[in-house]
This record gives sequence, structure tokens and C-alpha cells, in this order.
Amino acid sequence: MISVCMATYNGAQFIKEQIDSILPQLCADDELIISDDGSTDGTLEIIKSYEDKRIKLFNHLREKSTYFPNMSVTYASFNFENALKQAKGDYIFLSDQDDIWVSDKIQVCTELLKNNDYVLSNLSIINENGSRIKDKLYDSKPFSTNAFMNCIHPNFWGCCACFNRKILGNALPFPKSVCLHDFWIGLVATKIGKMYWHDNPLVLHRVGSQNTSTGGKRSQNSLWIKLLYRFYAFVEYQKLNKEQSK
Repeated sequence: MISVCMATYNGAQFIKEQIDSILPQLCADDELIISDDGSTDGTLEIIKSYEDKRIKLFNHLREKSTYFPNMSVTYASFNFENALKQAKGDYIFLSDQDDIWVSDKIQVCTELLKNNDYVLSNLSIINENGSRIKDKLYDSKPFSTNAFMNCIHPNFWGCCACFNRKILGNALPFPKSVCLHDFWIGLVATKIGKMYWHDNPLVLHRVGSQNTSTGGKRSQNSLWIKLLYRFYAFVEYQKLNKEQSK
């Protein structure tokens, strides 16, 4: 069984295109879990219009981080955590609300997950109109087997990530000091899992819109904040038991 976990917030402009790219790839017993952070723009109406039993919609109370109250990305991370808590699948995929998935993304990734715990794929960048800005974001694997290096250069794009229940079980609940859900899940995989890089882009990642994540946008955080969230994440990483599995 596959669980696709999507966090939404005022994503009416593009969410239909993303859902339409996901549903044809799911089997009857798979699920698309959507956690909504209180959208007011018609997002919920679009989701409900599908009347598809595979779509499971959950409401989430928009939550601010006590550690990083001025980082808006933390809202999305808590929202994703709510979606992940509902996941029943053996394999879990993360999905942004405004991307487009390549038609064989799930098939390719599920094959890779048979021999790996965590898979990250390359991605293409598109603009608001769907035109490609960059065909292939990375020329080589962007992450390391070394957690410290992954903290220096965090490149675990959630929209390109999928993993098994061992990773999920050890990532939840998110430590309150961790502000980026995909960064944290990637660190968990670095510690306890077998990781795989798929070089071909499987996601068309849209920039310039109101993404639930900040991927593809220039960070507005100060150097101090960047250092601090990396430090907190590394501290939490050190607490993980390498032999732990669920």
C-alpha cells in the first residue's frame, strides 16, 4: 500500500493539476492523504469535488514554531507531520500542492524502495505557467552519507522523497526544535536507512507560486537562523539509535 502525503494551504491555483498527476498512479487500496492548514481560497472545495475514496482529507490547526516563530516554512512542516501521522502505507511519498509528478514516478520509486529505505529523485524546475526553467536541477547526488555534511548542505527535497515505514516510525513525532520536515526525515534516513539517489527527474517543481515549501526560492533567513536550525537538527540526529527500527 502507498500513502502520498500532501500539505495544503491556499493552493487552489495549482492543486488540481497536481492531484490529477498523482491519482492515475495509485491503485484502489492506496491513499492520498491531504492535511489542510485552514485554506480560505477554494482549495478544500477542489479536493472534495473529486469524490474519490482514496483521498483522505484532514484539517490541521495552523501551528507556529516556538523555536523559529518567524520562519513561515515551519507551518508547512507541522502540516506535513499531521499528514504523515495518518499514513497507513508501506511506502510513503511526500507531495507539494503545486508541483506536477512525472507519470511513472510511483512505479519507479516503489521498485527502488524494495531494496532501499529512502529514495530521493532529481527534479525539474517549472514556473507558474508550467514552462521549464531547468530540466535537471542536480548534476550529481546532492546528499552525503555523512550527517554533518548533510547539515552543512541540506538538500533533501521533500517533494522528491519517498521512504518506508522504518524511516517514518523513527522520524515521528518531529522534534519541536526541527523546523524543516524533509531535512529531518533525510537525517533520520542518513542514520538508520539505506539511501538511494535516482538521477532522472520525477517531479516538475513549481517556483514563483505560494509553495508550501521554500524549495527553489532564495532563503530570507539570517545566517544565525540558518546555523541555529542546522545545529538543532544535528543535536536531534545524535539522539537517534542507529539500530532503531519500527
